[in-house]
Amino acid sequence: MKKVVVIFGPTGVRKSEIGILLSKKINGEIISFDAYQIYKYMNIGTNKIKKEDMNDIEHHLIDIVMPNEEFSAGLFKEFAEKKLDEISDKGKIPVLVGGTGLYMRTLLYYEPPKKDEKIREMLNKMLNEFGIEKLFEELKKVDPVYSNKININDKKRILRALEVYHIYKKPFSELIKEEEKYDSIKFGIIMERNLLYNKLEERVEKMFKNGFIDEVKFIKENFGFSKTSIKAIGYDIILEYLNGSLSLDDCKKLILKRTKEYARRQIIWLRKEKNIIVIDRTNKDDDELVNEMERFIKEKWKI
Repeated sequence: MKKVVVIFGPTGVRKSEIGILLSKKINGEIISFDAYQIYKYMNIGTNKIKKEDMNDIEHHLIDIVMPNEEFSAGLFKEFAEKKLDEISDKGKIPVLVGGTGLYMRTLLYYEPPKKDEKIREMLNKMLNEFGIEKLFEELKKVDPVYSNKININDKKRILRALEVYHIYKKPFSELIKEEEKYDSIKFGIIMERNLLYNKLEERVEKMFKNGFIDEVKFIKENFGFSKTSIKAIGYDIILEYLNGSLSLDDCKKLILKRTKEYARRQIIWLRKEKNIIVIDRTNKDDDELVNEMERFIKEKWKI
């Protein structure tokens, strides 16, 4: 299996800087797995690394689509697999850096089953006619393993599991087994919560000083936002400010609130991730942290 290093963690823990320092030490190239740094011109709001700060390390999957284009985990997987193969074929180590857990999981081991609108329509008719209890009983027959993991009132998961069964004639529980396709070493970077929040407060203030509002104006006037790009934290809020429905102070407060909420969700995802080496960097500088990661890598891979 091809070797892959992953650096995951909440926004604000300096993943980009750590990825560059580590790549220097292990002959790596960086593949970003940030759902919004893929968009051109969305620089300030996504805290995108600047070219001059990349320190001669190749970065991939940054600035690859326009703000008015849609993107998905499936597309990321397609692009990232190609880049991963290219980097490995050069004798280098791919270093995945980012905070979008779904993108990481989709690339490393999760193969989402396809969808079928006709089957979903048929199941919705059954739901309306017979109720969720009837569908849950059906799921218990075809996939007892998965039915034991969910609630009888979880309509969304019940419908999805039955849809997948009708498509593949296999239980949903068998199709979502998480088998890794790569020889990966995953690092989860965390820090003390109050310290992280202080850094996020400083970041949001700095974003506004650096021209976040002008960035949103430029994109709105020249391209517009897609359904996926507008989900990046802050962009929709600034549009509200520009429309006059929010004050600047309320705009900043709401962006900070959502940024903190996002960091919390990333930490929860990190804690649930299997086989991840969690490192608390609260009392570590970048060099200490990277040296610790390098030791783990050399010990496992004997390089």
